Amino acid sequence: MKPSRMLLALIIASNCLSGAAFLAPAAARPATRPHQSARDEERTGEQNLINLLSPVLGNGKAPPPSPQSYAYIGDVVYELLVRTSLLYPLKKTNDYHTMVVDSVRAEFQSEILKRLMGGCGDFELDEEELMVIKRGRNSVKRPPSRFGETNTAEIYQDSTSLEALIGYLYLKEPEGIRCKQVLDFVRREVLEKVEDS
Repeated sequence: MKPSRMLLALIIASNCLSGAAFLAPAAARPATRPHQSARDEERTGEQNLINLLSPVLGNGKAPPPSPQSYAYIGDVVYELLVRTSLLYPLKKTNDYHTMVVDSVRAEFQSEILKRLMGGCGDFELDEEELMVIKRGRNSVKRPPSRFGETNTAEIYQDSTSLEALIGYLYLKEPEGIRCKQVLDFVRREVLEKVEDS
């Protein structure tokens, strides 16, 4: 991922997960500052990061994004979540990279989606979220060539579905409880995978 894309993803995910509390051990966390009030924003012309990174809808009557667009945003948020979750304790760059790559592979994302839909989370997916997953799955026409002989298209469909759900929840309500619940579930799954390996 390009550095500028990673920076954007870092800002998105950190806002979605209520700041950087999950990024570092308690001793390494910076002291929190109170958020700027709306009046301060108006006076200084500054916006909070969540507003700054939210899509601009123009007249407010924009059609909903496509499942591929949801998956595109979800991919960035998911990868940033994995990278930040695995950052501490600090490790050799190559080891860190290997852990991240193993956790962002479609095969692992497929496992996460199956566990999420199987009721392993602390919550149940609602009808709207299940529809986003279905639309994400149906948006996959042909998986990449690496899914040819050894893997099935179902793995790639599951991966795209999970990314679409994450993108949908982030765009719908970045600071909302559902976005946090799903991302927290994903983070726990990633950390459990790393502990088991």
